[in-house]
Amino acid sequence: MTQYGLYPAFIKVNYHSPFGNHTMTIPTLSWSDTPNVGGAGSLPQWDSGMIDVDDMMTTYVDLLGDIMSDSIMFDDYVVFVYDDPDGLPHPVAGKALGIPGVLTDDAVRACSGTLNMRTTGFNPFKVVLLDAVPSVNFQDILPGSFTAGQTALINFLLGNDHGLAGRDGNQPYQAISITYNINDKLKRR
Repeated sequence: MTQYGLYPAFIKVNYHSPFGNHTMTIPTLSWSDTPNVGGAGSLPQWDSGMIDVDDMMTTYVDLLGDIMSDSIMFDDYVVFVYDDPDGLPHPVAGKALGIPGVLTDDAVRACSGTLNMRTTGFNPFKVVLLDAVPSVNFQDILPGSFTAGQTALINFLLGNDHGLAGRDGNQPYQAISITYNINDKLKRR
């Protein structure tokens, strides 16, 4: 197992734009197949108790949709777990989403929007969205200048009522900035 890997579990969110298909990988806490209210198992929350994976992912992706173009569609998610730290991950659950973005601004081909945060271990926690709607002149957005949609997403990630984690296994803790650039790999494609 590598330090800052995806063990013990992670979720892949598949989404597409008019320009291509994309996948977002999100580390999580340890997945459990019970309780299984929404059909995708559950995760421990940061404060106490368990959260239904389907409820959590629907909330999370709805918030992502609020900051993405209406030409983006979040298609589905798949939960992967590791049986041991040195093993290979395998899928254990998944659900269709069909959640669109809501911004009327056009998606920009190969634009990468990155929400930069820190965990409680003071390591990076990032949310990267491709074919995003950039800020004016691709300027960085700092706390205090976040839109209502960006603030709602950050508040969810900083809250205790989810099982998402940084690659260091710690809770998202502090928002730093939102940055935009052109992803060279996507641009070449």
